[in-house]
Amino acid sequence: MHKNYTMIQRVQSLYLLISVVCLSIVSFGSSIIAFETKTGYFTLSSYGVQEFNQTNKLVNFSSFPFYISIIILILLCILTIFSYKNLKQQLKFGRLTLFIYFLLCILLVVLSFMGNTITGQEIVSKRVGLGFFLFATGLPFVFLANVGIKRDKNLLDSLNRLR
Repeated sequence: MHKNYTMIQRVQSLYLLISVVCLSIVSFGSSIIAFETKTGYFTLSSYGVQEFNQTNKLVNFSSFPFYISIIILILLCILTIFSYKNLKQQLKFGRLTLFIYFLLCILLVVLSFMGNTITGQEIVSKRVGLGFFLFATGLPFVFLANVGIKRDKNLLDSLNRLR
């Protein structure tokens, strides 16, 4: 019975759970980036780009399925947590999660600079929303989880050499 609790006691599992919570909040449609134009404003969420006029009425919605990549990241984090019995496989899943997460962070930064292309209008100002900060917060936790997994793997390898 003690072995079942070792997965939760490891610090990398807690880091991955924090990352899953951050990604889950982003997947519920919180605003990632908001672009303000002369005629209204646009918000980019995990479901797409919404256009609002000056009176805050929804004018247009164009789908951008960013939530699919967020769900994939959540599943990869959970898969990494539950593959704790095989550290080599857990390290592979952790590295894959970190790589995809990093690419998606770069994509969000590029999308924030491409406001004119996304909206088709001249951007007056742009704001990053709560979704952007939560998404960016999860990346260091995935990195720290990978550090913990690597440390455990090195510890077990050194113990195997002593035998």
